Amino acid sequence: MSGETPRLRRRHQETAQRGSVTVELVLLTPLLILVLLFVVALGRLAEARLQVNTAAGQAARATRRWPATPPPPRRPRRPPQPQP
Repeated sequence: MSGETPRLRRRHQETAQRGSVTVELVLLTPLLILVLLFVVALGRLAEARLQVNTAAGQAARATRRWPATPPPPRRPRRPPQPQP
């Protein structure tokens, strides 16, 4: 027999569990931070893509409304020539 009482044995197990929880937390915290940063980066990427699409749509709409170059002048219509 080891000479430990059940109370001491239980206390040792609780201390060991607390230590393992601490180690797990220390190991998982960087991974959780990395996942959080990845999600934030994806959100920023999606927002940038939406802004580019909106800007392209507005530019296309503005170009259609106010073209950069004027349309070519229209030639006046000539009246039809009588057939001899």
